[in-house]
Amino acid sequence: MKVWKNILTQRTGLVALELGTSAGRVALVGGGSSSESCASDLPGTDLEAAGSAACREALEAWVREAGVSGLRCRITLGASFFRCDSTSLPNMSDDELASSARFEAIDRFGLEEAQAVIHHVALGSTTGRRQVALLAARADQVRRAAEIAMEAGLLPESIEHAALAAARGTLRWEQAMSGEFVSALHIEPSVATLSVWRAGGMVALRTMEGDWSMSANSVASHAPEALDEIPLEPVAASCSWRWSALAEETLRALRQSCGESSWPSCLAISGAVAAEPELVRAVGGVCGVPTIAVDCRSWKFFGIQGAGPAWAALIGAASVEAPVTQNRRAA
Repeated sequence: MKVWKNILTQRTGLVALELGTSAGRVALVGGGSSSESCASDLPGTDLEAAGSAACREALEAWVREAGVSGLRCRITLGASFFRCDSTSLPNMSDDELASSARFEAIDRFGLEEAQAVIHHVALGSTTGRRQVALLAARADQVRRAAEIAMEAGLLPESIEHAALAAARGTLRWEQAMSGEFVSALHIEPSVATLSVWRAGGMVALRTMEGDWSMSANSVASHAPEALDEIPLEPVAASCSWRWSALAEETLRALRQSCGESSWPSCLAISGAVAAEPELVRAVGGVCGVPTIAVDCRSWKFFGIQGAGPAWAALIGAASVEAPVTQNRRAA
């Protein structure tokens, strides 16, 4: 007996899936629906066979409930699944650059070529040299991410770094990021990723490891033994100083990326902790740059109700699906 699909009630659009070690997210975007039932949080996964069951089961349940089986899926992976670094290579053709960057990544990260997925981004040129960002992920973890989506009934078509996806969405949808020279900071629990952009092209990429989800608990404080002794960290964990370590690391990364001659006109922060005003004030104050938390609720093309800065990577991954006429000014 042949089973006929009801094409009048079948979902359309694209499923965006974000996988991270501490949490994940999934949403139907661009499908003409703004219902909150079309977006959901997921358990985290380490992308190992034994550690993926809860995430896979939750995704399968969401796909059944949302009725999106068979739809295309764009996947973003958290920064902790990647090795990232920057290097300088001699001027060469794009084909030669791709080969050289791959060899450099294998050597620098100590990887087996058959066991790694390697990507590079050309950052710009100086006299006789080309700056390149190197990104590498374990091939088995990339395959596992695709398998999680396929086992849930989705059709994965791309996998990318969450911070770069978040930057894409931020550059496209945030009005404050319309300047010539801007930067984006995507914060995950154990890795913060800073990208610097000039005229829409990335010119620098830096990663900063730390306990960025629990900064207040990781800050040590003490009472001064003498009146002239100033504590390095404040006792009050609720103030902006709880983010001082991340702010200082961001300033250091900006100086390495921009030098002293130019400075971004805006720094946009994404990730779950970007919703904390103390973080925005601390980073902006230390770095001396106008700083905002991205507001995914204004990215109206996708219609995900209540989407805070934690959803920037997921929505950014799907931004390539938005019509050309949809931009930050129209949104």
